[in-house]
Amino acid sequence: MEIKRNKIKEDMFYRMGELSLPLPYKVRPYIDSAADEFRDMSYEKKLYHFAFLLSRGFNLYKEICDDIKEHMEVPGYGDYEETAAHTLLNYIELLRSGKLIGTSYLVLENLPLESIVNLLSHELLLRYNEYGDGTYDFDEVYYKYDKIDCSLEYLSTTEETEMNLIFSEEKIKMLNGWKVVADKIEQYDVFKSWKGELVYPGDETAVHKFNEKANDDCKLQLDLPPCPFTPNILNAKLIILSLNPGYIKLLNRNLPGMLKPSYVEAYQVPMVKALRMEGGAIYSSEVEKIIGENYWAEKLQPIVNERYKNAPEKIYNDVAIMQYLGYTSQSYKKLSKKYHVESQWFARLFIRYITTQKIDVKFLILRGEDMWRELIDKDSWQILELSGRLLKMNKHGRNQTITRKNVGGKTFDDILMTLDDPMNYMPIL
Repeated sequence: MEIKRNKIKEDMFYRMGELSLPLPYKVRPYIDSAADEFRDMSYEKKLYHFAFLLSRGFNLYKEICDDIKEHMEVPGYGDYEETAAHTLLNYIELLRSGKLIGTSYLVLENLPLESIVNLLSHELLLRYNEYGDGTYDFDEVYYKYDKIDCSLEYLSTTEETEMNLIFSEEKIKMLNGWKVVADKIEQYDVFKSWKGELVYPGDETAVHKFNEKANDDCKLQLDLPPCPFTPNILNAKLIILSLNPGYIKLLNRNLPGMLKPSYVEAYQVPMVKALRMEGGAIYSSEVEKIIGENYWAEKLQPIVNERYKNAPEKIYNDVAIMQYLGYTSQSYKKLSKKYHVESQWFARLFIRYITTQKIDVKFLILRGEDMWRELIDKDSWQILELSGRLLKMNKHGRNQTITRKNVGGKTFDDILMTLDDPMNYMPIL
């Protein structure tokens, strides 16, 4: 199957409330291969509709489930869910081999519907490209089944596709679902009148199930802006890997609601830029420092003392922070593996991009080493370790202050070397 470069026809997708966009047609013509309407539209067009919407936060699984529920109540549609699953598997096989019904289809046919939808969504997003001239296409990434692992464990992931793609900054920004959250923050007064949630598309089930059972101190504050990474994440020399942003009710919830609009904007603008990966420094305003209690300023101070004496603010460009889970909570508790966390899939792709395309950037794991090892794909972890780009704490604990004692002398020296720049010694005029 070859999808040539085509014009994006955005007017096909009519906005229906808030920020969501619907499919141009009802769901059935996309998932019921036995329907006449299914044959009225090419596979290429259907895949484009899915990809266009998925890249904008569309909840494909919910739409499919709602359609199945509606049809299953009608006599004669008893096998409708099975038909839908088989149709979606055909899409996956078409993307992977360029033809219908093959190895992927046969291996994956007993997967739960949600897993099939997630897999199709990922295969589409990884291949889909949009360009500045208003066109789109799909990367052709075809599997050689006789040369790869054809187990259920492997084919139910997108690892093979990921390894055969060269990620670019533009691709990573397009895959970034946090930009959908940024749009909501920009549109609504999230610190006063906001009653909704700020959740990465595809994380809903996992975070809701977690909050149902979590103690109050571990509950994720889903109505507050998440902080998965700092604005400088694409340009930093060193990326700190931590667990999740902290939460203090007085500072994170109450204080922003009491501030003048100009101060709220000063706090909110860098947050939106971070979620869109648009660049900027950590602590670009005093309001950020106050609400964040200068947390990272204190943790980074030992490096400032050694490397940034004459230009202390420069460290906020050179060092970025990335969280294992982007949502704020008072205390951290691991989410159940039973539910898929889409934002962590993106985190994995981002780290692969940095690993393969920005070879001078290093990572420093301050918390959750075992969890990060599980999240990062094996190839990237190995590349980072062998190249000396994966730095770790000397002793594990909650203290994230970067001192020689905490991270170890060799790691501390590696950090200083990574951040070395003659400009650090130049006085600010």
